[in-house]
This record gives sequence, structure tokens and C-alpha cells, in this order.
Amino acid sequence: LCRAIVRNYSRGQKLTLRFRRKSKRGNFSANFYGIAFSDTVDGGLQYHRCGVVGATFLQLIAHEEFTMQHLRAVHPDLILFSYGSNESYNAGIEMKKYSATVDGFISRLREEFPQAGIVITSPPDTRSGGRFPVNTEAITDSFRVICERRKSTFWDMHAVMGGDASVYFWLNNGLARKDKLHFTKSGYELQGNLFSSAFLES
Repeated sequence: LCRAIVRNYSRGQKLTLRFRRKSKRGNFSANFYGIAFSDTVDGGLQYHRCGVVGATFLQLIAHEEFTMQHLRAVHPDLILFSYGSNESYNAGIEMKKYSATVDGFISRLREEFPQAGIVITSPPDTRSGGRFPVNTEAITDSFRVICERRKSTFWDMHAVMGGDASVYFWLNNGLARKDKLHFTKSGYELQGNLFSSAFLES
């Protein structure tokens, strides 16, 4: 990870990044994972997100060292995970192994960032392609147990939505897309508002 200080920068100004390699031998490649701007003024909220379409919790954990490296750089006060939708349709998933892997990851986070709060949300109710998400209940129960064990916070988005088959209500009210997996802008905004309200009241 690289860190640079840019002075006298105003929002809207063009910013050009140049990367210089030390050696001219061989091929050159670099991975660019993103950029973060932070104000020198103390206080306020900094929000970092890391989301990949179609990702699962296990895919994040597979790059655990890289994830830890990034978290150390941002010194988080709160770490929030929202996974489970894609795993819910994998009939071949070994839930005991899945739960143990997620639990081990959260346990390490607890050790590395004892000052940070950790929140895990359940997968929402979905019916992608008309299919039933066979693992939603098991994943939800697993996340709940892990949060209790690791002194973390669990938010049951599935229950907040209305429980099983509630995605149809969301669909009929313009809150879910026709694929019954993703949500509309209004649907995501509602989820955000519901979570924020629960967070502020906790």
C-alpha cells in the first residue's frame, strides 16, 4: 500500500497519478485497488466500501492477508459485512466448514482490531431465477451464533424485510428488481435507512 499527501487540493480539480518503476528490466505490472481521500480536519465520518458483484464471504476470506493489510491502513472503528445471498443458492456448500471459516476470520478480526465494532447482516429474502435459496436459514443462524460468540452485532435483514417470501412484497412495491435477487434504488435506500435506524437505536 502506498500513501501520499496532496496539498491544496479542492474537490472537482483534476488529479493525475503517475507510477514510476525502479527497474527497466522485464515487464511491469501493477494492481490498483482504489484511492481514498481524507480531510486533515479531525472528526466526521469516513466510509470505505469493498464490494464485488457475485462475491461470497469465503472469497473475501481467501484473500485474508490482503484484507487485513487494508484494514490496518484505515484503522476502522466499525467493520460491516453483508454476505450470504450468493452462498444461499449453493446446494453443495458445507455449512459446518463455511461457519468455521467465517468464525475463524471474525475471531482474528477481534484480535487484530479489538477497538472496532463488527456488524454482520443476514442475507435478504430472494428468489433468483424463481429458485428457492436453500441456505438462507442456515447462513442466518450461523451468522447469529458467530456474532454472539465473538461479541459482534448481528442484523437480521431477512426478518426486517418481512421474512420468507417477503421479496414478492418488495417486488410489487417497486423495491426489488424483476430478477428477485437485486433491489431497486428505492429498495437499497430503504435497506440503508432501516439499518441506520437500527444502528442509531442500538
